[in-house]
Amino acid sequence: MAKRKKFILEDGCPSEGEKIPRKVQVEVFEHPSGALAIKPRGYGDYCSTRNYGIPIFLEVWEGRLQLVVCPDINVESPTLIDMEGAKEENRKGGENG
Repeated sequence: MAKRKKFILEDGCPSEGEKIPRKVQVEVFEHPSGALAIKPRGYGDYCSTRNYGIPIFLEVWEGRLQLVVCPDINVESPTLIDMEGAKEENRKGGENG
């Protein structure tokens, strides 16, 4: 079984008056498909049983890096974000080029 790593994400911009900043436990691991699975506790996806869903994947699909996100647990189709435009080799001149 692939190694799993757990993180605690803290609210980087807590609401004014909030006594305790919100924290979310996130588990990251290699999915059997080869994708990097990102599983925040208490979040899931449309097709999975409660507490077993994985709403975020980072994968290579047909040679392209993509982020697969399920932003709404009541919608079956995930959102696919093609990351190829973020390649460093695509950077155009300017201050950081």
